Amino acid sequence: MDAYSVELYKRFKIAPLVEASSNKCSFIRRLAQGKLPVENFDKWLFDDRLFVHAGAYHCAKIYVRAKQDPEINQGALTVLHTCYMALIPELKRFDNMCKQHGVKMPKLPPIEPTPEAMAQTDPTQYYKLSSPKCRRYVQFITKEVFDIPNLRTADLLYMVWLGEAIYHRSFATAAASPIFQKTYNKELEFVNYWGGRPFYKYVEELAYRCQELPSTELTHSLMIKVCEFEGLFWSSAEDD
Repeated sequence: MDAYSVELYKRFKIAPLVEASSNKCSFIRRLAQGKLPVENFDKWLFDDRLFVHAGAYHCAKIYVRAKQDPEINQGALTVLHTCYMALIPELKRFDNMCKQHGVKMPKLPPIEPTPEAMAQTDPTQYYKLSSPKCRRYVQFITKEVFDIPNLRTADLLYMVWLGEAIYHRSFATAAASPIFQKTYNKELEFVNYWGGRPFYKYVEELAYRCQELPSTELTHSLMIKVCEFEGLFWSSAEDD
């Protein structure tokens, strides 16, 4: 974990929730122990591929909003734009992984070349395909969160950081396990990437940019919600 993320965990008193939704959740523990069936990984992969589309829309909406918000400095705005633009090549990583695993995805619209264009699209055209637990998270980040009274752009930036921090911490836990490295084959490059140094540095930069952002009780409640949704997302892959 980077020092900036650790400081935010302490400030908002969410460290136990982050652990429960990342390195201590059943899906990640079983993956690290070499005990997660490939079928469960494939089930998660299907939903996460859909979630990346939702994440692109979420990021785009935040970026468009942030450009008009004097509370958001240029550094934070640049990180948001970088985050969005990185999603386009990262989708290829997901699509290649789906092909390797034989996970058949429905035909999805392309991610738009700019966040401004993506923010004008309709996310309901793909989130309805998600499993029930994952769909709740997708609906929240693509619609419900933007309807919350007194929501600030800073709240949304904290959400982006926390979701990415949990994602990295989860896969870093699996990647650090010698048992995982010996047990799996097709999953190695994918998990090692998301648990690796480049993604770590990206999370660190997000956490750094959040250090001086304003926060309220709503910020804290949204962080708790993100942790709950992340835990549900992992667990959905283990449901019968």
